[in-house]
Amino acid sequence: MITFIYSTVNSGKSANLLMRAHSCENSDIPYKMLVPEIASGRDGDSQIASRTGFKAKASAFSEQDNLYLMSSPAPQIIFIDEAQFLTKAQVFELCALSSEGVNVFAYGLRTDFQGEPFEGSQYLLAWADNIEEISSLTYSRTDDSSPVKATFNIKVDEHGQRIRKGASKDVGFHYLPVSLKDFFEGADKVEDLSS
Repeated sequence: MITFIYSTVNSGKSANLLMRAHSCENSDIPYKMLVPEIASGRDGDSQIASRTGFKAKASAFSEQDNLYLMSSPAPQIIFIDEAQFLTKAQVFELCALSSEGVNVFAYGLRTDFQGEPFEGSQYLLAWADNIEEISSLTYSRTDDSSPVKATFNIKVDEHGQRIRKGASKDVGFHYLPVSLKDFFEGADKVEDLSS
């Protein structure tokens, strides 16, 4: 079984992963934690770190690594943080592990700061057995009267101003969760989302 757990930035995805892994540890269930190398610049080498302060060692992988071979011998459960950075081939490899009885829990973002699906997320949404959303709330950037559901991420500069251009594969703390209304604020046509 493959479960894709997605949400916006700052929603507790990594904390949820680490709590589930802790539960496996306490029950003596064999598991493995994987994290893409790209996250090491933010979280440290070969570890999963939550903004709440939880962290644990994990096996780092690159875009070229075969996750099927990396997971041999296969544990009962595999946890993957930052799953949006998986390649199509790696999602396929996870499907192969799942077909052999391994439970896979992949945590990640659905879309980048321009509203475009990440490759890994696109195929997890298409091929996963289960899809779960960690719902999160934020205040609107245009009307802060009451909390709204956060469904998108935006990239901001050091002054909190929105950035609409740049690389999608950029791990850091310069992202904010926003509502659909705030995401489309100032966009009169689809091209405005990336200009």
